[in-house]
Amino acid sequence: MNASQRAYLTVAVAVLSISLPLNLVVLFANVFHLRKLAPSSVLIFSLCLSDALCIGNVLVVCATNLSTSSLNYDKAACQIHGLFTTFSALMSLFIVSGLTLFRYLVIVKQVRLKPLFAVQYLLVAAVLSGITAMLPYVYNMASVLYVLEPSGLHCGVAWYSRDPRNMAIAIASSVGVAGAVAGILYAYLRIYQKAAYTFREYKHTFVLSDHELQQHQQHQQRQQPGTSKNTQIPSVPLKSNAMAEASSTPLEQPWNGPNEPVLPTAAMDFEEEQKQKLLLVQSIAIVCVFGFGWTPYMSWVVVQVWMGEPTSQVFEVVSGFCVLLNVLLNPVVAVAFDAEIRSNLLQLFCWSS
Repeated sequence: MNASQRAYLTVAVAVLSISLPLNLVVLFANVFHLRKLAPSSVLIFSLCLSDALCIGNVLVVCATNLSTSSLNYDKAACQIHGLFTTFSALMSLFIVSGLTLFRYLVIVKQVRLKPLFAVQYLLVAAVLSGITAMLPYVYNMASVLYVLEPSGLHCGVAWYSRDPRNMAIAIASSVGVAGAVAGILYAYLRIYQKAAYTFREYKHTFVLSDHELQQHQQHQQRQQPGTSKNTQIPSVPLKSNAMAEASSTPLEQPWNGPNEPVLPTAAMDFEEEQKQKLLLVQSIAIVCVFGFGWTPYMSWVVVQVWMGEPTSQVFEVVSGFCVLLNVLLNPVVAVAFDAEIRSNLLQLFCWSS
């Protein structure tokens, strides 16, 4: 192990040692409140769980290599680490896509999401991620595909292998990632179009001015002679069809949410609208952080598949550290934008103090 590799591993262990507690504290603060969380918050919880699994595997590899000052990591153990790291990476992709899907369904399709939908989505994502991560074992190629990367940062897939079975896995993975990215872009395009349409319709809504209200009262009094002059007619904003589409019933309900219909109120409408805006901002922030973290890594994968040989360690290390920053920022974004997760975290600290 040379000085550069030792420096890479030292920084990686430091970052991972911060990331793991951040994710774990979010998990611990919310694990007893899962039935109260909205579907989007359940996905955020699952993202932190997936990141914790990835961090744990990479941290063990980095710490072992750093403590032994060697890159001769056990090959059998490396295959296990590669399996779990690949599984957690795929789960992260599914969860980020799911956050976008949920916002698309709520904002564009006006669908009411139930907690069972989030659970079903996560189960399907876990099955697909598990099957994909197990393919090297199915093809008896785990010892060839799951290897320690040259930098010693983690055990991953040897994308540069020219074995036809590996090429098939690489092509299938590329198609899946490209499809997910295309779906995310399409969903946010439709969300933008919906928001722009609602804004145009909102410009046609109005509230009676004082002068118009006076004229309206006088007109009503002339038509109804018995009406008192002191009768006040409230000034009520007139909603357009687009604005009237929103319902006061929460579009994302927790497990123990109310089953009885709730009478609409202006306060509930405003509260639900603000909640959906925050969830939209949260999903956009998560997607942006995910793109920042994983785009360099996917570029590194594509280059290896194309060249058929390992790339430079600098390219690998830069892409790897972008992923490390992604798992470090995810819990921060979750706490910053998700009111339910933040509230549970504050309750945990208040209880402990």
